[in-house]
Amino acid sequence: MYEIKKNSIEQYLMEYGIYIKRSENEKIYINESYPPFLNNIYGMTLHLVNDLPAEEKSSWKMGLNYVIFVNGKKIKIYLSEFNYQFILYDLITTSDYQIMQCIDFSEYKDLVIYNLKKEIYLDLRINFGGEINQMLLFYEKMIDFINLDYKNKLTLLISNNTCSSSEIFVYKMFALNRPRQVQIVGKKMFGKKYIYRKYFSNDTTYIVPYQEIKRENYEININFDCNFYYEDDIQKKYVNPQIFNGYFASM
Repeated sequence: MYEIKKNSIEQYLMEYGIYIKRSENEKIYINESYPPFLNNIYGMTLHLVNDLPAEEKSSWKMGLNYVIFVNGKKIKIYLSEFNYQFILYDLITTSDYQIMQCIDFSEYKDLVIYNLKKEIYLDLRINFGGEINQMLLFYEKMIDFINLDYKNKLTLLISNNTCSSSEIFVYKMFALNRPRQVQIVGKKMFGKKYIYRKYFSNDTTYIVPYQEIKRENYEININFDCNFYYEDDIQKKYVNPQIFNGYFASM
């Protein structure tokens, strides 16, 4: 459970996708982050940030931060605001396919599968999950889509920002064992352990795990770094399916 008080360092770092916890001596350590750090730093107690106490909110700043852990390990952590305007794009439709960005399963609750093209690229690269029930409703729609015609194809674009219930969605689609209809493109998903719910009390937010995510096997058909976020050019926000044509033509 995360206990996040208003105007606290916990709230400040959460805005940048970093979730911290406190040890018994009130020192802090990083428990989770979105996207995950490449360094193996989770659970390690922080000592200094920019030569100041790491547990003090005023020690951190937007931009580059120099971090020292109690064991002497040093890393750099860059804090940048997450701005959706740089990554969102509308449904892209051509004569052959559609690219459908999905950052929230509930946004497609009224989706009519009969209006879809026979080839769908479902962009889950920045899907942090959400309510399980909404994900399951969307999953049923995608099942109906591939069952509608054996020629219908669904390609899932994933990244390390694909997490929580969206990971379960990918597990379930892969478990269908329909390699001619369901493909996975991208990089390893986040690998989140729990699905959380938020509760509010006065000036404190409690983020409580309520369902464990069972890790299941999945295979990435095309390993591809399709994270092109924070680019001004709309062409960099989505992956052009033409680069995959040769692969799918051989299936």
